[in-house]
Order: sequence, then structure tokens, then C-alpha cells
Amino acid sequence: MSGTYTAAVMPVMASIECLKMMREKEFYESLNALSYKFYDEFNALFKEFGVPGHVKGVGPRFATYFGIEDEEDDYNLRTISAKFDNDLYAEFVKKSLERGIYFHAGGWSAGGAAHPVHAGITAAHTSADLDQALGIFRKIFRELGEAE
Repeated sequence: MSGTYTAAVMPVMASIECLKMMREKEFYESLNALSYKFYDEFNALFKEFGVPGHVKGVGPRFATYFGIEDEEDDYNLRTISAKFDNDLYAEFVKKSLERGIYFHAGGWSAGGAAHPVHAGITAAHTSADLDQALGIFRKIFRELGEAE
């Protein structure tokens, strides 16, 4: 007997257990509730500090639309590409990384994105984790708002 996963019994068993967890009724309800609460509070920071942009998510996947204030623009790639503020997004990413929160610069060989880059919340994230991130984002948005 041979195969790709023959010697990887533990990772395969862990994967099976994860799939079982994901089949539980409450799994996605809980993950989505946590995600949408996070998006609401993240969006409030854009407004509170006058930073142009917003967050939009579907389930636990989201993007930050720096420079794009009208959510109707989210559905037009040409408009997004014209309005997306890559410099502001890059500053947010830099300040996040300095404080231990990972966002990737994405696109164009990591030289910058011409459009919002996706990010995500996982089942491993707790409400406390997201509250901690929002506290850090509050400090970052205060700095970004002062620079605007």
C-alpha cells in the first residue's frame, strides 16, 4: 500500500474531525454571527475616524474597501479599480503587521492591490480575538484619520 497520505495518519484524522465539526448545525451559525458582528464594528471605525472606505463580508470572508464609500460601487470592478486607495490600504496593512495582525498586500506580485484583497475569520478565532483586533484597529484608524 502506498499513497500521498499513507504516512500522514494524524493530519488525515484531524481533517476528518474538522469536517465532522463543520457538519454541526451551530458551526456556521456561530461563525457567521461572529463574522457579521466583527464587520459591523469594523465599519464603525471607518465612520468614527473619517477614513474613507468600508468592509463587506459574506460569511467569514471579507474585504476592506479603502477609498470606496458607496457600497453600490462594490459590484463594478472598473469603479473599484478607479477608486480603491492602495496607499491607504498599504498603510493599514503596514500598521497592522507592526501590531501583530496579518493582512496581505496581495495583487500585482505583492507590490500592491488595484482592488480589495480578501481576508477571513476562522473557527479558531474567538470573540475575544476579534475584540482584540478591533482594539488595535481603533488605534490604527485614529492614526489614519489624523493623516487624512
